[in-house]
This record gives sequence, structure tokens and C-alpha cells, in this order.
Amino acid sequence: MATAVLSSARFAVRAIQALCSLLIMIFTSLGYIKFTSGQLSSGSAIYTTIASYSAMLCGLYYVIPVGVLKLTSTAPKVVYQRLVDAVIAIALLIAGIVHVKSDAVKDCKSYNTMFETYHGSALFRCGDMTVAIVLTFVTCALFLVTLVWSFVRDTWGTVRGDNLQEALADNDTQANGYVAASTPGKKPTSASATVDLDVQHPGLKIVRCGGRTLQFACSVVALVCIVLGYKHYYTGQYIEPKATYAILMAYSAMLYSLWHMVAVETLKLSRHPTIGVERFMDVLMAAALLVAGILFATSSQVSDCSASNASFEQYHGSGLFRCGNMNAGYIFTFIAVALYLATFALSFLYRSSSSERDLESNHSAETAQVGSDVGQQV
Repeated sequence: MATAVLSSARFAVRAIQALCSLLIMIFTSLGYIKFTSGQLSSGSAIYTTIASYSAMLCGLYYVIPVGVLKLTSTAPKVVYQRLVDAVIAIALLIAGIVHVKSDAVKDCKSYNTMFETYHGSALFRCGDMTVAIVLTFVTCALFLVTLVWSFVRDTWGTVRGDNLQEALADNDTQANGYVAASTPGKKPTSASATVDLDVQHPGLKIVRCGGRTLQFACSVVALVCIVLGYKHYYTGQYIEPKATYAILMAYSAMLYSLWHMVAVETLKLSRHPTIGVERFMDVLMAAALLVAGILFATSSQVSDCSASNASFEQYHGSGLFRCGNMNAGYIFTFIAVALYLATFALSFLYRSSSSERDLESNHSAETAQVGSDVGQQV
């Protein structure tokens, strides 16, 4: 019977991590009451959402690609697991502390009382905020559990159901958590074909790396511009869910392109994904960014930005939004969409170049075979 990459216990913990992270985002959003044009959020809430989103992605990676779909024969190397678990645990710990100390949480009831007096409605749901904070610390503890667990299991040796010793191996055949296997006469995989093509056609690699770099830069600019588009007001920023979605998608695109730039191309910590997977991810990122850009650009906060600022300045002396930053945010989001479509189109060059190489190889093999047959007949 084949050994499972992820034990049932670890699978359960990773699933709980993903679920708790999702609940953090839900309750954080529910903690800030949404009005017609948005909801009064805070910098701590935005940071908490991004940190919990990162934790959810990590948990889902172990649950779906590794645990359910079994797209890899081994789990990532333990050193990488520990590093990611530690970073996420620290990020969640900071998120919980910052959220607890934020004005929206500390003075939740007083702000609600004041706002109800003048506007007839509360600003926050204090109970939902508390639940989000508790879940943040719980999820932080869960990532500490998997972090400590890896050290304990490493100390006690290999336990059936986890390939931790294989993941710790530093030899070339198991580098980066993958088992390299070769079959005589079998065609190389699309991932190895990409590496071979980089050697034969260095221009393709330069264009691909340049595209990933531009994707990263545009995603970062879009993320920063959208966040800076909201001025500080009371406890934070008067943001809306469409903007939050745009922030998360820009953050996702930034992480994916950064992984290609650093882990794959520069440090060689991971193999090139197969062409099919790379195309799927490029299309997925492009679609997610396209939806984010459209939603954000057509939102009332962006389309009525100047009018909203003018109306707000009459009563409060300053505007709510930075319209220029908002416009730059969705413009760079659309540019990132085009760049992801460009790398998607570029992947077909790998296929065409690989096909040409295979044809040349087959032709050479056939020629050699014919020559051998003629020699035997003579």
C-alpha cells in the first residue's frame, strides 16, 4: 500500500487552520457594519484580513493539492514547512495584538453610542470583532502546533503516514520535496522541457522572468495604491468589500509572481510547474484580477469619488478618499491582467519549441536507425 504524503492527523489540523482563517476574515468583515457606500474599517482589520488570507492559502495547499488531489508524491521539505508555519504564526500573532489594541475594538461601545446619537446607527458589531480576535489567536496556536509537531516527529523519527525524513533529505534525487524519477525511453515532462528550452533559447527565459517581474511590480503598485486610496477617518478607513477583494487579489498575484521570481527562477527552491499548471494559474490570476479591477473601478467609492469628497468636506473639513490613488489602483490591476495573459500566451512558445525539438530528435533517431539497418544488411 502506498504511503500517504500527509497523515490523517496533520490533514485534519491543516483543514482546521484553513477553516479558522476563513472564519477570521468573515467575522472581521462582519465586525464593521456596512452602509450604502461602504464600511468604516481600520488598518488593523485590513492587516488581519491579509494575514488570515495567507494562513488560509497555506492550509488549503496542504488540504487540496497535497491531501485530496495528491498532485505531489511528497510533502514540502520540513525546513520549508517550518519556515512558513513560523512566519504565518508570527503574522497572526501580530494581527491579533494589533486588532485588540485598535481604537475600533478598545472603544467599540463608546463609538457606537456616539454614532447612534448623531446618525441613528451603530458603527461596529463588538461581538463579531471579539470572535475574530479569538479565532486569530486560535489559528496562531494551530500553526504553532504544526511547527512544534515537525520538531517532535523529527526527534522521534519517521512515523508511518508522513514522509518527513524524505522531505528532510538534501540529496539531489529528493531536492525541494520532490522525488525525481526517470524512465528509459520516456519523454521528458513539460517542467524539465522548460528547463531544457531555457538552455537552448535563453531569450525565452529572459522574457518569462521579465514578465514575472512586471507582474510582481504591477501587483504591488495596485495593492499599495488601493490601500492608500482611503484616508484615515475615526478609527480607520471607510472601505468597502469590493476594495477588500481587490486588495486580496492583488496580494495573491504578488505572491504568485514572487514565488516564480524567487523560489523557481532565482534560488531554485522549487521546480518549474508543468506547462498545464502554469497556464491554469495564469488564467486564474488574470480572471481574478479582471473581476477585481471591474468591481473596484465600478464601485460607488471610485465612480463618485470627487462628489463624495466634496460632500464630506462640507461637514468634516476633509475628504474620505484619494481619487488619484484609487484610479491608479485599478489601472495597474488591469495592466497586471494583461501581463498574466502575456505569460499565458508565452507558454505556448514552450510547447511549439518543444515540439520542434522532439521532431528533430525523432528525425535524428530515425536516421540513425536507418543507417544501422543498412549497416547490418551490408
